[in-house]
Amino acid sequence: MSAIAGAWPFDDSPVVGEACKSMLDALEIYGADRSAFIVDRPVAMGSHLLRLLPEDRWDSQPLSLRGEKGWLVADARVDNREVIARALGISPDISGEMADSAFVLEAWEAWGEDCLNHLVGAFTFAVWQPNRHRLFVARDHVGERPLFFHHSKNLFAFASMPKALLTLPGVEALLDEEMLALHLAILPLPDGKTFYRNLRSLPHGHCLSVTPEGLTQREYWNPGDTPRLRLRNDAAYLDAFRECFDEAVRCRLRTTGAIGTELSGGLDSSSVTATAARLLGDHGRGLVAFTHVPRVGFQAPIIENRFGDEGPYAAQVAALYPNIEHVLVPNGQVGLMDSVSGHVVRDDQPLFNPTNAVWTDSILDQARSRGVTAMLTGRVGNGTISYDGFISLADFFRSGRWLKLAKATLALRRNKFVTLRNVGGITVLPLLPQWLQGHLAPRVGDFDLEYCAVNPELARQTNLLERARIGFNFQAYDVRSELNALFAGSDSGNDHAGYVAGWQLEMRDPTADKRVFEFIHSLPIDQFLRDGWMRSLVRRGMKGRLPDATLERYARGLQAADWSESMAEAMPEIQAELRLLQHSPLARRVLDLPRLLQLAHSWPVTGFDTPTILDSYHYAFSRGLGMGGFIRRHDPDFDGGGER
Repeated sequence: MSAIAGAWPFDDSPVVGEACKSMLDALEIYGADRSAFIVDRPVAMGSHLLRLLPEDRWDSQPLSLRGEKGWLVADARVDNREVIARALGISPDISGEMADSAFVLEAWEAWGEDCLNHLVGAFTFAVWQPNRHRLFVARDHVGERPLFFHHSKNLFAFASMPKALLTLPGVEALLDEEMLALHLAILPLPDGKTFYRNLRSLPHGHCLSVTPEGLTQREYWNPGDTPRLRLRNDAAYLDAFRECFDEAVRCRLRTTGAIGTELSGGLDSSSVTATAARLLGDHGRGLVAFTHVPRVGFQAPIIENRFGDEGPYAAQVAALYPNIEHVLVPNGQVGLMDSVSGHVVRDDQPLFNPTNAVWTDSILDQARSRGVTAMLTGRVGNGTISYDGFISLADFFRSGRWLKLAKATLALRRNKFVTLRNVGGITVLPLLPQWLQGHLAPRVGDFDLEYCAVNPELARQTNLLERARIGFNFQAYDVRSELNALFAGSDSGNDHAGYVAGWQLEMRDPTADKRVFEFIHSLPIDQFLRDGWMRSLVRRGMKGRLPDATLERYARGLQAADWSESMAEAMPEIQAELRLLQHSPLARRVLDLPRLLQLAHSWPVTGFDTPTILDSYHYAFSRGLGMGGFIRRHDPDFDGGGER
């Protein structure tokens, strides 16, 4: 894994090398094994490297172009190295000693910008073409690697993470209050917008061409454009699914150390773990599976169709594969505010869910202590392999397939997945005027912002209540629009970079593979909902690989079931943080600090599974703390005794 940066002052500043070095110095936490940069005025660019791939020993960036003058830097894990090598006629002897950045270079030399249609994997790269007076930057299809840029009249600069760009003279760390409010309300930021007024993010699946005359940004890939797949029968679809998913897992097993996996009681992580264990077992290799469990003695609340301890369910999967070492990781090993402060520094963004982060951090601590350098996860699975397909009932309704709708509804009801009210909510309700929907559906008419800690005045200024009400209730009306929305939210670049900085390992998600996205988006919608089962594709496709109990379970895990104890243990530090936030004018403008202070001083003793307390404490309170730590770090007017 690498981190890259570059600068182009349009006035041909002689200090461009110093600017690039300052950015690279800020990126050292993402890779200290090797660092280098070039100055080819007016441009300077370079990279940091953390050796996590066997071929990283041959990385020699920046790389000189052969076909024309110029340079390339890349943060890349190329997952289809064999395919690229065959297409370009590179022998196995040579390709085996090529770093992944060299594969990006060879692809560029052969295909130019069209190389983006050939590369598969996690990458960002930049190409400087002095003869054309152009800088080209690109980001991978699904957002596994981050890339940010600053553009002004006199300067273009790019970097893997915001902290590098904020070292440049004149690029102030000014936060955008509207974007912070959207984040607190769990709404997506508009494409390219960031929490920083002076910085933009290159969206995943996009590239950017830069000249002194301006920027040209284009989307080069979107899974929604994938042609529809038509196969002869269900068995053919399942064979194609398994082939695609197996390859998505296989190509992510290349690393310098041990392989780990997050294993919960759910379908996504279980599918990733089982597939990895099968593939590794064929080569006599082992897999370490980590399962988060509540702290010893904790009694999870009894909630219908939910379970608080995923340990026993994960153990059923691990027991099928003798090469799995199953490690239970109890909560309570990482302090909540320690986690917040660490992530804010590493991730360059607010910590979205502190009560989940403490157990993720604990798992990664355990993984690193066992020499794991690649950690498999299935976090994007809800938008790919285990997409539930429920909204396909709306497709049936709108297309007049009444018999299909009736049969699917009855089958889902037999398995206790839905009620008639649920079905009406996605078929008839969206066709009614919004005022009438508000009368009929509480989630529409009684919508409020109790789940987020935004300052009421900022919420009013940004029309946040209405934006959130529409965002939660009126966005997806059919399968294709819902799948597209889930893809848009798949960007995990900052999170992945933060894991590298904190634990020197790479988080890899086979459920977010470009080819998996394309396969899922190509399927007929009835592949997702079959015989009364939502998430039907993965249930049928993993038959024989997972226990029947896993495949037939419709109850879902409660992530961080003992979240209230994590927060209660951290209350002295939380209250100290709230006192500091009162010294931040920006925090006072963005956060509802009076409410957060009141919540801290009226900690409940029961009811932690009730909607009111979940909204106020698990969501609004914890996310407010994650936002507060970020704001305080960047507020130039913070006067809390010099603390940062």
